[in-house]
Amino acid sequence: ALELTSGLNYNYEHSEADDYDGGEHNRNRTALFAAMKFDKNKLLATLSAREELVEGDAMPFSPAVGAQYLPSENLRLTGNVSRSYRIPTMNDLYWNAFGASGNPDLQAEESWSEEAAIHFQTKIGGEGKLAWTATVFSSQVDDWILWRQESFNWTPENIKKVWSRGSESRVSVTWQLLSVRTSLSGLYSFTKSTNADDYSPNNGQIGKQLVFTPVHEGSITLKADWNKWALLMTGNVTGKQYTDDDNSESFAMDPYGTLNAWVSREIGNARPFKGKIIAEINNILN
Repeated sequence: ALELTSGLNYNYEHSEADDYDGGEHNRNRTALFAAMKFDKNKLLATLSAREELVEGDAMPFSPAVGAQYLPSENLRLTGNVSRSYRIPTMNDLYWNAFGASGNPDLQAEESWSEEAAIHFQTKIGGEGKLAWTATVFSSQVDDWILWRQESFNWTPENIKKVWSRGSESRVSVTWQLLSVRTSLSGLYSFTKSTNADDYSPNNGQIGKQLVFTPVHEGSITLKADWNKWALLMTGNVTGKQYTDDDNSESFAMDPYGTLNAWVSREIGNARPFKGKIIAEINNILN
């Protein structure tokens, strides 16, 4: 089956603030888009494109292509490639107060993103299920908008080209133990986000990891449901994070982990009253 879709979208934005240059600003956005979907047998493919005008200026042309293939009942393969952009916010453009000023000459961020994934699931035991997903991804962002301090004044600039790539893996097991329905899931992500270029005189940060972006992250979640009771426990681990563009080890945040618990019980019936009591404790291990 082949399905075609197209349309025209218009947005009018109005902002008004005492701390904006000029007090108030308007923005007109008009976009034309089209999409095609092909679905036959085990293959689903999509192709789309979008072009937008912001105040009469053409934004980056944004095509996207994606596909999903089902080689078997338990296995699914997916992939997509797309180009996108992000226009500056009104604060980025016009803010002017408290030691910070916007930049009306900012350009839109542009990016290319690619992703491929494999999804597998199968039944185990009587009512149990095992699911596993592995994903690899890459994203290149140009004209990254970043607020920087210059002569005691913060202002945004298009100063970076950033490359983010990595992988993510998730596995979950669900099973029934007597009258208790239980699930255990784990997630691990590896993300390398580095400066590919720096459009400023000081470009010593090329190849360095972005600030507050850990390379390694992971979590384990245990969930149990019994009668009207529910229990959820989550352990999260966050890897080292740099706090400056030079990736100085002396200023880096050490890895840390947290353990959180959540329990609830339903009370009453659907009629005439139904409610839920919830208790939650975060960072149990301090």
